[in-house]
Amino acid sequence: MRPGLNPGFIKAEKRLLTGRPGKGSLKMPREIKEEVILEVFRNEDERGGIISLRVVSWNKGTPKLEKRSFWTTLEGEVRTGKIVGITEEEFNLLIENKDKIQKAFKEGEVTSG
Repeated sequence: MRPGLNPGFIKAEKRLLTGRPGKGSLKMPREIKEEVILEVFRNEDERGGIISLRVVSWNKGTPKLEKRSFWTTLEGEVRTGKIVGITEEEFNLLIENKDKIQKAFKEGEVTSG
């Protein structure tokens, strides 16, 4: 057991990694599906990275507004990056596009519900 961790935490951690207590094999990851309902803006940097502000539904869940980075592998596959913070300029874009964004949320509720 790792120092400072209680046995209950170790069991919970093992269940998360394997899906089964006491087993050593990992579960196959489930497929994650995204539905982009509205892309408010998209900006590409000098290295080919992309930042996008969009309303998106993950696995037919509740639509959410997110600003996310994307990058391309050496093989040309686009990968999803982490969610990043919003600048003042982007906040102003939100205000300017609030009606479109609100409409996208309503459309997403219909398709995800």
